[in-house]
Amino acid sequence: MGELSDGLKYLLRGNWQEGARSLCIAVQREPGRLAAVRGLMTAYLRSGRVDDARAVTQHFTLNFPARAQGWILSAQLEWKVGRRPAAIEVLSKGLDRLPGSAVLHRQMAMYQRAMGEHERAEAHAERARRGASIRMDADDWLGRVAQDGRLLAALERLSSDSEGDRRMIGALATRLAQAVEDQPCHADRQLALARLQLRTGDQAGALRSVRRALRSNPSYVEALRLHATILGKMGEYVGAIEILRGLVARGCAWADLHVELAELEQARGRDEEARGQLYRAMRINPVFERAGTLLRKWAA
Repeated sequence: MGELSDGLKYLLRGNWQEGARSLCIAVQREPGRLAAVRGLMTAYLRSGRVDDARAVTQHFTLNFPARAQGWILSAQLEWKVGRRPAAIEVLSKGLDRLPGSAVLHRQMAMYQRAMGEHERAEAHAERARRGASIRMDADDWLGRVAQDGRLLAALERLSSDSEGDRRMIGALATRLAQAVEDQPCHADRQLALARLQLRTGDQAGALRSVRRALRSNPSYVEALRLHATILGKMGEYVGAIEILRGLVARGCAWADLHVELAELEQARGRDEEARGQLYRAMRINPVFERAGTLLRKWAA
């Protein structure tokens, strides 16, 4: 969450260049995080990099075609730069993929009214009203959970020490597993399920879910990191280290990633290499408390 939070703060200050730099990392880590994609698009757009902004939204709709908000974001970009026919075309493509989406029909109605196409606008508005009147089922609700970074963050804070929280985590994991059984290629939901399964102690289930996420999106950084975490918990340190080293080689030289490597190296008895990874983390971030704590602990 650090790069996303930092990037959004830069945007509030009008620092588009630094905002883009932080948000690029956020999108690389979590390609499905809509807030990061929206922020990066904004940073590029405000700095005059329209083609880069378009590439960001197009990449999102290509990789997450079942996310209605991605199509809306792409259409909003085209509308903002004055390409109204292109905005309509984007929404049409989204509705081809998601014909029952109330939010897409609502957006289309709004744009067509602005263009004076009132009959077409009313037809889409009626579709939006019909869609919104349908009771949201469990899959819709779970889909919103899986797509909402704030809800996922709240789930991460649930304490496994609390009986109530354990029951909630277990119930969510069960229901989400049922919902995604027919959606093996939905990377975000598979990753959300893997996190919940790991919290319930179902390491085998978490491993299966995160691997499904990676089959859908092999470059999903957070899925790769969770894959490494699960392998580490299962004692497969070499495989976990190989994944994280691959991320470092791709340019993900982040302090927290080096600390994860250090913990894995230490777990398999390579103390010198573990300390070396902590020193690398400290060079990247000299005030990284977790790295300093481990250095002091392992030196004792």
